[in-house]
Amino acid sequence: MNRIQIALAIALLTVARPALPDPLSDLRSFSAPLAQLYESNPAQDAQLRIYARSQDFTDPHEELAVVTHELIHIASAAHAGYWVHGTIYEGYGRTYWTGIEAGDVEATAGERDQMAAILNNYWERNPANDLGNVIDELNAYSETGGFVCKYAPARSGRQTGPLLGHLTLANAFLRAFRVRAPQRYAELQANPATRGILGSMVQQSYRTLANCGIRKIGHQEEIKSFMGW
Repeated sequence: MNRIQIALAIALLTVARPALPDPLSDLRSFSAPLAQLYESNPAQDAQLRIYARSQDFTDPHEELAVVTHELIHIASAAHAGYWVHGTIYEGYGRTYWTGIEAGDVEATAGERDQMAAILNNYWERNPANDLGNVIDELNAYSETGGFVCKYAPARSGRQTGPLLGHLTLANAFLRAFRVRAPQRYAELQANPATRGILGSMVQQSYRTLANCGIRKIGHQEEIKSFMGW
């Protein structure tokens, strides 16, 4: 084989070889704050990847999304404020959301159906959780879910299902506050921190779901009433 034939063979191999996935490069393109959060926490990476794989998140983009999802929780806890696009917002912590816990919440049959992805492994297993915990999940799923929808669409249901579930749980929480703790309900409405972060996270969740092709979301009447939408 002469030099020209060798060069042509190498060129053909180069063209034929499929590009390897580069999730981190894609994350940088998708969200610079998320990429910065990930790259600023190398010590957490190995353990969080083990966790992701143990939950069967095996697609490379999906695995990175789960790692960054957990890093959002860690950053929020470390700053005692919700980490949102690299900015810390008020409203984080149990003192903001006292009055109703998950064990006090009653969901309708329709809400339970829409909460299927989180019904047993989140809501029922954590009766002491409060609405602030739900908002924490809304934030993490809505920050990272769109990344999976864009780069690993076949796996997107494992992000959109829980996001829908937590939106529905937030709706049920607000009904419980309104019916069982009306004074606290009014206080949450009047407090710019609680009202603001809830509204922001719900809107962020709606945008993420829309980008994932889900625009019709049921069981949101309590949220809309609370926010005055």
